[in-house]
Amino acid sequence: MLPVADVALYITPTEKHDELIHEGHNIYSKSIKCEIFGNVRSKTDEFSSLLRRIREKCVTQQDIALLETRLEDNLSEAELERFEDSLHLFGETRLVDMHNNYYVMKKDVGMVYIKAVMSIDCSDCAANISGLFVSSGFKCTFTQNISTKLGVVNGQVCYIEHLVYKTSQTDEPDFLVVRIEDGKYRGRGLNGSSNLISIFPMKLFEYCKHKAENYTVTRYPLKLNYGSTIHKVIISYFLIARPSD
Repeated sequence: MLPVADVALYITPTEKHDELIHEGHNIYSKSIKCEIFGNVRSKTDEFSSLLRRIREKCVTQQDIALLETRLEDNLSEAELERFEDSLHLFGETRLVDMHNNYYVMKKDVGMVYIKAVMSIDCSDCAANISGLFVSSGFKCTFTQNISTKLGVVNGQVCYIEHLVYKTSQTDEPDFLVVRIEDGKYRGRGLNGSSNLISIFPMKLFEYCKHKAENYTVTRYPLKLNYGSTIHKVIISYFLIARPSD
């Protein structure tokens, strides 16, 4: 997972590792603004090469210098405001979840929290399973492959358009209507649209190592997408995104 000189970036380097490895780890453990690629994205070869070097453990001093310009600590107040809605990159999933929740909490919009329903009573398992904050306009990403044929796959970005309630007596919506990024959905959308689809909760099977038994989790196959791991972004770029976008 994103190694540099055979050292995974999420592992804290020791004194025996060289300076480049330490610099790579420092960047990986902080928040990076994805707008770093704003000017590079138009240069397809350069952008692709940068991602490929990160993935293939060939990071250069120039790459490190470029990435460091987008660390939060190195941005001006004007840049922090400008990049507030940009995708933030982190080295750990827990930091991604913290940022996503922080981002939506500070937005003055009506939100609904949809709980994940577990078929087992285990506090250890529950600590690793979270629900989903939803509101119209929220940006999310799919966490499961719904249909590879139609392009609704793990990592695909979508936007919540509607929370649909069959009755007014329920606290949580019965299903969500989401808008897939333009040009990414390869099917017929709702009401003649090109990219609106319905999303329902899914039942997923998990294993509890504490009780040594299987259990199910029912939740939406979505997560907020205002933050992401560096690893996820690189994989998503090569599998889903097109360099010309």
